[in-house]
Amino acid sequence: MGARLPRAAHANEQSKKDDNPLNVRARIENIYAKGGFESIDKGDLRGRFRWWGLYTQRKTGLRRHLDR
Repeated sequence: MGARLPRAAHANEQSKKDDNPLNVRARIENIYAKGGFESIDKGDLRGRFRWWGLYTQRKTGLRRHLDR
């Protein structure tokens, strides 16, 4: 019996099986660059973009702004 992987690891492995993470570059250039942020597939944004070193940024100061 093999070691059990955390649930996140299973999701990551399934994502790789669904589509090679390196294929996202073509979608970035041909679809997302033209369609903007809203056109980005969540599976690409949260997973496959990271294979290219692309990460989302949190909006800085948002909490302080909302507390005022």
